Amino acid sequence: MADIDFAIGDYDNAEQMLVKLIASLEKQFGRNHIEVAKALSQLGMTKFHKGDKPAEIQKLLFEARDIMAAKLGNQNPQYADILKNVASLYITHKKNTPKHLVC
Repeated sequence: MADIDFAIGDYDNAEQMLVKLIASLEKQFGRNHIEVAKALSQLGMTKFHKGDKPAEIQKLLFEARDIMAAKLGNQNPQYADILKNVASLYITHKKNTPKHLVC
């Protein structure tokens, strides 16, 4: 459902749905689970499109990145998807990409 809201540009509703999803996934699997990482990344990008503070977005994306790296390794395509989201944030806000983000 959050995907549909995101696709049509209803970022506020998508954000609410993702917050609920993350809470549910955490309850079911714990915080350090791949599905939680995916949802955190989606939430970060939803906030990105809403124009929220870059620091908030970065925190979500970094947590998602760290979970994904710990669970699947930094050569996994899902890890790369999160790095792509981090890069989008940095490019938009004209930040230099920190060396620890580069594979």
